[in-house]
Amino acid sequence: MNGDRQLGRWPDWCWVPMSAAYRVVSGGGSNRVPLEAAADVARVAALSAWRLTKGVYRLENDRLLAQTLDRVWESEGVPADLRVDRDRFLHGLPQHCVYVVFPTPVRPTEHPLPLGVFIHLEHDFSNGRPELRFVIDNDGTWEGMIPTWVALDRLTLNAAARESINQSAAPGVTLPPEARGLLPECRTEEQDAAALQLARLGTVLTWPVAEMVTDPAAVVTRAGVPGELPAPAAAVARDGSSDWPVPPQPTQWVVSADVPRARLHSV
Repeated sequence: MNGDRQLGRWPDWCWVPMSAAYRVVSGGGSNRVPLEAAADVARVAALSAWRLTKGVYRLENDRLLAQTLDRVWESEGVPADLRVDRDRFLHGLPQHCVYVVFPTPVRPTEHPLPLGVFIHLEHDFSNGRPELRFVIDNDGTWEGMIPTWVALDRLTLNAAARESINQSAAPGVTLPPEARGLLPECRTEEQDAAALQLARLGTVLTWPVAEMVTDPAAVVTRAGVPGELPAPAAAVARDGSSDWPVPPQPTQWVVSADVPRARLHSV
């Protein structure tokens, strides 16, 4: 268990809950994050966890990718109401937050391709539930980073999508625990339907990527260094306190069906 004097305690699979990001965005104290900046909480939470290791994951276009796409998108009867495997994600992410680059085949043909997606885990202090958090990077800009999430204690993606819009103020904006319940319920049935469709799209779009990077059969190795494996960030004790060293630059990782061969590079 991790803990903080003000926040309380939370499971080890979550680096820091989004309650901390809410305090940063609001400025602390009794300040509240305005609705138009609510998505910033999710963005700050993802980036603060990602910078611990700065891992960039690229999916090889091999049989593992083909099998994942067939199961999620391309076989008969899909995309369907996919089941959520809670333990797979709670214990399968190689680092606290990963940035996965979208390969060209990983998309429904009728939708544009995002650049990538940040994936991390959240412990919701309001109810103790685990959540798989996505921040979809559409165009490399701050505003183009769209947050969505999946409640890992729901059995299917449709059930999780309904859960996410019930705790959101608007499509694409999910409020953290401190802000939920502060706004009146003013959405129409048409707006709820549109929000549900967007939530489903966000999760279905990113689901093959999340499944592949947490697949027990996947081989994840450092690009160009096949023997090196990713590891979560670890605190370093310094002067009686814990420090989290930050790497100077991103590290590239390859997700594939087999251990990639070492390649020669010109020098």
